[in-house]
Amino acid sequence: MTDIRTLFSERQAHWTSQGFKGREVYDQLAADTYLPAQFQPADVAAICGLTTHAFTQRRFKGMKPDFIRISSNHVRYPRESICSWMAEMFISQKATA
Repeated sequence: MTDIRTLFSERQAHWTSQGFKGREVYDQLAADTYLPAQFQPADVAAICGLTTHAFTQRRFKGMKPDFIRISSNHVRYPRESICSWMAEMFISQKATA
C-alpha cells in the first residue's frame, strides 16, 4: 500500500468515525488539509484499487476525475476532483424489508 493510499484510508476512517456516511465522507475528504492538495496518478490508482496503466487509460478516454496537466507528460489530480468523482460513484442502497 502506498503512503498516500494509507493516509487516504486513515482519513476516510477518521471521518467515518466522526459520524459521516456515504457521500458526506467524500465531502469531508475534499476539504481535509491532512491530505495533499494534489495527487499523482499512481496514488489515485492505488486509492481506487486500479493499476496505474488502467487509470491512465481512463484519462486517455476522457473519463473522470478531472486533472491538471503540469507538462506534456505529467498530470496531477486535485484532491477536490478525486473526492467529487468518488462521491459521484458512491451508490447508497436502501435496505428492503
